[in-house]
Amino acid sequence: MNYGTNKHYANEYGMELNEYFKHHFNYEELAGWYTMQVLKYLVRAGKKEGESYDKDRNKALDYAGELANLSNENKLTEYTADDIMSFAQDIADDFKQWKGEE
Repeated sequence: MNYGTNKHYANEYGMELNEYFKHHFNYEELAGWYTMQVLKYLVRAGKKEGESYDKDRNKALDYAGELANLSNENKLTEYTADDIMSFAQDIADDFKQWKGEE
């Protein structure tokens, strides 16, 4: 993430929202947040006016890296960001085919 240069998610004390999440949410909550962010940017990639496919894909990859680090720090998995991107891409592809039925 570009936390050093992008300050639009920082409070008046320079604290980043992502750091707040890490201190106030448990593993499951953080893992869910990061997973949803990966999926959001994968599904959106190339669709939002003014945003390139690569820019959104890189945002997804950033969140996948955060999720991999979180999982590895908690010694729960040995996933890489690429592992997570592959898993998330499968879900995003499934969503693209979903017509709203179960």
